[in-house]
This record gives sequence, structure tokens and C-alpha cells, in this order.
Amino acid sequence: MRPGGPTRLLVSARDAEEALVALAAGADVIDLKEPREGALGMVAVDEIRRAVAAVGRRRPISATTGDATPDDPAAVLAAATAVAETGVDYVKVGLFPGEGRRALIETLGLGLAAETRLVAVLFADHGFDAGLIPSLADAGFHGLVVDTAGKRSGRLLDHLAPDKLAIVVAACREADLFCGLAGSVQLEDLPVLAALSPELIGVRGAATAGPDRTAPLDARRVAALVAALAAVARPHAA
Repeated sequence: MRPGGPTRLLVSARDAEEALVALAAGADVIDLKEPREGALGMVAVDEIRRAVAAVGRRRPISATTGDATPDDPAAVLAAATAVAETGVDYVKVGLFPGEGRRALIETLGLGLAAETRLVAVLFADHGFDAGLIPSLADAGFHGLVVDTAGKRSGRLLDHLAPDKLAIVVAACREADLFCGLAGSVQLEDLPVLAALSPELIGVRGAATAGPDRTAPLDARRVAALVAALAAVARPHAA
């Protein structure tokens, strides 16, 4: 993914079987995340490897590193390193509120940015700070995803209006970072979010067979989201 590229649909899967469901239904990017373990619950390393092997190189794969706070950069770096060693294309790290966020960005950049595509996650409902974007670029991160930490606290658009999100997308592009938008995104949110031209729109709950994000992925719902995004996404300027 690169800044200015087309808007792609990221679908979160909890294991190799769900990753194949997302692949078959047309997801552009597969994100490995355990929804029962928090906003960015980490999938077991062996399961990440299984998913990477199952998907092969047919789609880019990202994986999260858990809901750890920034107060222990060494522990977050260790988790990110373990995820990176599975062969995923992108490693997603949550920048939860705390005085240690800038130190964590620097630690991750020094420890992994030279060999791994790092993606930061900031939370619209939980200490969002767009002022960190230049620091991410300086540390060698590849992208930023704006998400929500409390999945029952409303959708992304309940916390940041489209004009605010447009500013974030533009700031990422200026910093040469790709931008993703996620956080309880529903089918009806796609036209609004796609109009902002992010590189990614991420879903989980809207793609499941049950009432919430912990239910299994549903291939028909994934396919419906893929088709809906294709109908409204606009080509970006290179």
C-alpha cells in the first residue's frame, strides 16, 4: 500500500480458516486479530503463521500486537518482533493513551522499521492525537489506522466527523503514510468514508454472521461490503 493508492477493504480474521473466507469473498487486505481479546487482540503466533501459509501471497496480510499500553516499550517491541517474524506484510501496533507513546514510536522505529512495515493505530475515542503523525513518519512507519478502542461506544463517525477525518487523511499523505479508517464501520458508512479517499477501510463486525464482532466471518457479508466499496470508491491521484 502507498499513499494516494486506491481505497481497499481490510477484513479482520481471527484464524487461518477465517482468513480464507475473507480471501474467497474478495477482501483486499486480511488483518489477523482476535476480537475476543480487545480492540487489537493478538492472534497466537502459530496461528498467524498458519494464516500466512494458507493465504500465500494472494493478499497482503497484517496482524495486530495486542492492547498493551505504551508504558513498557520493550514488551511492545517484543510482541511486534514476534508478529513480524511470522512473515506478515504489516505489523499493527496500538498507540494507546500514555506519556510513553512518543518513546514507543521511537523504540519501534529503531528496532523494526528497517525490516518491517509498521502501522500505528490511534483511537478516535481514546486519546487520539493527530500531532503524532510527523513522529510516525520520522520513525519509519508505513501507515496509520484511525480506529475505536471501545467497540460499544459507537462508530468511528460518532467520534470524528468527516471533516476531521479528512484532515487526518491529508496529514498522512503529506507525511508519506498511508491512512486507514476503521472502528465499528458499517455498510452504510462506506460512501462517507470512501469519499475521504483513505487507502484502507477496515471492518470486522459488519462482516460477521452474528450480532457483534466476535461472531464468525460471513462470506456473503464480506462480499457485500466488497461490492459496496467498489461502487463508491474513487481512484486516487498518484
